Amino acid sequence: MMHCLRQFSKPRGLLRTVANAAPANGGNASQFFADGSQAFLQGRYSAAIGPYQQALDLEKKQPTLDQTLTRVLIDNLGMAYGITGDLVKATEVFNYGVSKDPTYPMFYYNIACVYGEKHDMANVISYLQKAFANKAHAFQERRCRTLARMTPLQPL
Repeated sequence: MMHCLRQFSKPRGLLRTVANAAPANGGNASQFFADGSQAFLQGRYSAAIGPYQQALDLEKKQPTLDQTLTRVLIDNLGMAYGITGDLVKATEVFNYGVSKDPTYPMFYYNIACVYGEKHDMANVISYLQKAFANKAHAFQERRCRTLARMTPLQPL
């Protein structure tokens, strides 16, 4: 199994919030995401693949999830494929993530993990370098959002 992918845990609070907030009658990306998240949180990775893949297919046609949930969807679907041994599908999902969000470092990290499973150290190093290069961008993006929420100091 993919030890590298198992070590990275998603923010469980976010996944539980989505799983509990999505409407019970599904058919939309949010519901499929919630169903996949419920299975993923229980460690039922094979069961998570179907709903996550349906959510991603819908998102490709008409995006409705915000950036954070889209990242979690792609991360979790790719990890579910990887953990269950489908490295080809895992790579496809993570590469799709890179194509849509090229500065998000975790997609590169996860691709490096897939190459690690294949014992392809040249690609492991290459993708870890890409992940590290994008780490600064992700930090800066997070810092800018934090600064934007801060209120300016009032003069005394």
